[in-house]
Amino acid sequence: MRHAVRTATSELTRREREVAGLLAHGLTNREIAERLFIAERTAEHHVEQIRYKLGFHTRSQVAVWAATAAPAERKESRDRVASEPAITSERSKVAPRWRRGPAIAAIAAIIAGVVLAYAPQLRQPALPVVSLLDGVVRIDGTTGEVVGKAATTMHGSELAVGGGAIWELSYTARTLSRIDPKTLAVGASYGVPGAAPPVGLAFGADSVWVATAFGEKSLWRFDPKTEQFAQPVGLSSGLSALTYGADAVWVANKSDDVVYRVDPRTDTLTSRIDVGEGPEAMAVDFGAVWVLSGVGSSITRIDAATATVSATIALRVQPSAIATGDGAVWVVSEPSSLLIKIDPRTNTAVEIPLSLHPSGVAATRSAVWVADGVTGRLARIDPVSANVLSAAGVTGSLEGIVADDLSVWATVHAIAPPPTASDIAALRGGTLRVVMPAWAGSELANPDGPPDSLDPQINGTLDSGELFRCCLLRTLVSHTGHSYRDGGADLQPDLAAELPEVSIDGLVWTFHLRPGAHYAPPLDNVTITAGDFVRALQRDARVENSGADFFSPIDGFDDYRNRRATAILGLEVPDPLTLKVHLTEITGDLPYRFAISDTAASPAARRFERGVRRGDRTRHRLWTLSRRLRAIHDRREQCPRLLPRV
Repeated sequence: MRHAVRTATSELTRREREVAGLLAHGLTNREIAERLFIAERTAEHHVEQIRYKLGFHTRSQVAVWAATAAPAERKESRDRVASEPAITSERSKVAPRWRRGPAIAAIAAIIAGVVLAYAPQLRQPALPVVSLLDGVVRIDGTTGEVVGKAATTMHGSELAVGGGAIWELSYTARTLSRIDPKTLAVGASYGVPGAAPPVGLAFGADSVWVATAFGEKSLWRFDPKTEQFAQPVGLSSGLSALTYGADAVWVANKSDDVVYRVDPRTDTLTSRIDVGEGPEAMAVDFGAVWVLSGVGSSITRIDAATATVSATIALRVQPSAIATGDGAVWVVSEPSSLLIKIDPRTNTAVEIPLSLHPSGVAATRSAVWVADGVTGRLARIDPVSANVLSAAGVTGSLEGIVADDLSVWATVHAIAPPPTASDIAALRGGTLRVVMPAWAGSELANPDGPPDSLDPQINGTLDSGELFRCCLLRTLVSHTGHSYRDGGADLQPDLAAELPEVSIDGLVWTFHLRPGAHYAPPLDNVTITAGDFVRALQRDARVENSGADFFSPIDGFDDYRNRRATAILGLEVPDPLTLKVHLTEITGDLPYRFAISDTAASPAARRFERGVRRGDRTRHRLWTLSRRLRAIHDRREQCPRLLPRV
């Protein structure tokens, strides 16, 4: 087990390990942001990257993993720091990945921003004493009271009900445990075969089904009578979830964005169905398989009889978990604090705001249960009125949650102590040097490169574009720099406080800026405002470049571009922190266009340093960027896009 902890830990950067440690102590994204002096969105990004790297589905799984790994990790960190020479102004080993070209680039983060206030969450009521040992708690489905606990000590990650037992799957211990629902006694624990950790669990056809994270043979069938695993079913690597229903086993593969249908009578693959990006959870009911896609922010509905997609339901937020019951499909969004009710008759979705961050959901005969895995809080919700009927909680964190006719079952884990100040200090400091690839297409590595190599509105080469995104420029929205399979295609707010709002007719987009953001030296006393983005687009319209065509749908952009107007009519600044973009035609990907370097904030000419000609925007940009390359400015907030791997 210690070997498994070390292997998983080595995949995380130091900052990610730091965030994981705070998650283990039950901190929310906002609290992590305040503790580390970063933006809340940055903290959320770290949590998502940790989930993807470790193969987890929820932040509560990360918290549990970190609680297990924390003691060994802190010891290894202290030993490593003690054995290394003292660090003054430079780190000796930094190896970020170059993700948009064939070579490697090391990059740094430049940002200043505001720390968001903490929002109170659902109050945790007084509860019966629950042991701090890991285990499975039983909650009365009617009263909402914790009525018992099975001490499994296996760090359970998923649960299933069937065959007269509760089945617990442990990602870290790689075990399957059988629990008697009446006595809460642990009957036995079985090691999951194969080299990969288990990530999915279901019961059906008198068998327990276990999916493992990688390997061609990654679907295993366990017979409760013989207590033996059969030969695995050959599917593919990258499995993420499974469920049973409609006389079939349904398995999700988030590497290929597909769902497999397996016939339990023959253990053979009968169908392969394309679904939304990043399928992470499933449920079967109402004659359909409901597939939750975390990356694509959608629910794919598969007709269970024909194994074909009958509908795709787009969601406004990123979903986290799914369940069915009481005539509806229930989805929770942990980042957005929402419960979503989907009507299976019409496929319409209704959002229900919550006062906690739900990582899991289950449905009983009379209520819907949502769990905040990190804090150990649960809420019982009336499925008709959407009112919170009662609240419960446990001492520790929650992970897997499942319901039968009478009870709700959830895995509970003890929380490790938070990282000490010395632990956190050991992960900070140093200078990250920018290294550009020496390849033929690089203008920055070429000694004879053009003088406008670092002009964001003229130069569009691969290396400069990535350097702009990661380190030098700030746009309203941006990307993480990771593979799309790791969420890299998801648009993230950058200088915008959130993703833009769009009008009903699709012709007006509104961006709200983060307050308190500043430029890097020598303009570190200059606040970034909405007018700076108007200025950037005005320049983009007038210089010779290919990027201006992307903004032709903006009302008046082409008139300004062709010098028939003195301003861009469609860019409205109601106040310093609001930018409204009026379009002449519906442009659904407009936010993505505002992620390119052409739109990066541009300070007013009157703010330029003395000696730089007013209007000589290109030369000043080059001077400012070169200064940034030599001395990276850090105002105690990490860039919410891409962090260096160390």
